[in-house]
Amino acid sequence: MRIRVSDVLDLFAAGLTAEDILEEMPDLEADDLKASLLYASRKLTTQANTSWQQKL
Repeated sequence: MRIRVSDVLDLFAAGLTAEDILEEMPDLEADDLKASLLYASRKLTTQANTSWQQKL
């Protein structure tokens, strides 16, 4: 089963803990949640850097 990073982020934003998410989505593992957060963080950092460079 494929679960989008945005879905994982939405669950965290709704106040669910990692344990809650893992119970609700048994196909996921703790490492999947960490990978989702890391991906989102890197994506945001890349976008911020690109935006900053375009202003120069």
